[in-house]
Amino acid sequence: MKLKFNPKVKPDSSHNTLIERALKLSATNRRLQSSISRHKGAEIALKKRCEHYSKLFKDSMQLQVGLRQFTRHLLAAQEDQRHKISHDLQDEIAQILLGINVRLLSLNLVRRGSSKVLKEEIASTQQLVAESAGAVRKLARALHIPPPGPAHDSRTKLRSSVPPNTEPAGNSPSKL
Repeated sequence: MKLKFNPKVKPDSSHNTLIERALKLSATNRRLQSSISRHKGAEIALKKRCEHYSKLFKDSMQLQVGLRQFTRHLLAAQEDQRHKISHDLQDEIAQILLGINVRLLSLNLVRRGSSKVLKEEIASTQQLVAESAGAVRKLARALHIPPPGPAHDSRTKLRSSVPPNTEPAGNSPSKL
């Protein structure tokens, strides 16, 4: 049954008031139904987005776990390489130092002998020091370590540790 406003009825009549209220209630119900439909649509879209972002989060977590494992493997491989290079460096330096020590011992035994033999042994020892510095530089390049500056140069230290009157002629430290 449809209610209609009847102009023949007196304005103060309860019938017209009821009809006005019913019409307002009907309009409000239509707005509420429209709002409910919009809210249901928004709720469905929100659920879909929530599911989508939940899946993205799970994927992200899996990728993060994978990246952590990859990083651990990479760091372990780098550490193994550093250990190998470190051992190689220690072995090579130990051999060089042993050679220098043997040369110095022989110099100690020969020092009472001829000056020519002593000069040759000193030159040979200086050559061994130069070769050892070259080997250390080579390994440093393999490790991508920048060469030391002038303050840390082994030749500068060697020059400062040798008294000027003990240098053999023709074999000055500047030729290292």
